[in-house]
Amino acid sequence: MHVKRKSKFVVPDQDAKSGDHITILDEGEEGEWGYVFKVSTPAGEEKQLRLNGTSLKNLINAWGDETEKWVGKSAKVIINTTFAFGKETQYIVLTPKE
Repeated sequence: MHVKRKSKFVVPDQDAKSGDHITILDEGEEGEWGYVFKVSTPAGEEKQLRLNGTSLKNLINAWGDETEKWVGKSAKVIINTTFAFGKETQYIVLTPKE
């Protein structure tokens, strides 16, 4: 049996893998921990994705800083790994779709 972690957020290597593309569905909102966007995963599920600084920089450089213009655009997923809070953690970086 394949066990899936349930989350309203995109789970790296479960909902999206490196090389996959996700589509941005809304203009996002700024929360306590950064900007959160509704996205469509490769499987067509609607989930939330909190963008890190690298992803924000990549998308702003490609599409500008008006996030309403990002709606409907696709971005390529890159899964990276870091060591944080005493454990190895995966995170998603987005780059404009090639």
